[in-house]
Amino acid sequence: MQYLKTDRTELKSKGNWKEKKGVKVVMEQIMSKRVLGGVLFSVCVIFLAGSLRARQIELQEGTTELVEVKGIQRVIVKDKNVIEADTTGKKDELLISGKRFGTTEADCRLADGDKETIDVTVRPKYWGAMLAILKDQPQISAEIVGNYIVL
Repeated sequence: MQYLKTDRTELKSKGNWKEKKGVKVVMEQIMSKRVLGGVLFSVCVIFLAGSLRARQIELQEGTTELVEVKGIQRVIVKDKNVIEADTTGKKDELLISGKRFGTTEADCRLADGDKETIDVTVRPKYWGAMLAILKDQPQISAEIVGNYIVL
């Protein structure tokens, strides 16, 4: 249990810490532990970012896009009603076809053991016309969330 005297000149604690004079010494110890924790957290984030790569693409219903994915071995689609995805047989190529509007993910397994997730949004065929109608209504915006169009 730690406590400060009312005159703020002495901090006492039980455990491994020795009695320290002055709040400044204690604050320096706390800050050094926070900095070390922050550095360790940053290293972990950088490590994870290298092994979990993500990107976003948008398609229109009925269209197909060829996407370059370095070292792709196989792909798993989260919602097969929204897109169809498969490797082309050529190195580093993934073919994604928009089946119906919505959002989903394509998880690509890479040769080096990493995983790359591609977030895919499929826009309806009438998306451009709908946005043109809403152009004169700036207070109304349109967004695809899951399998719904939200205005």
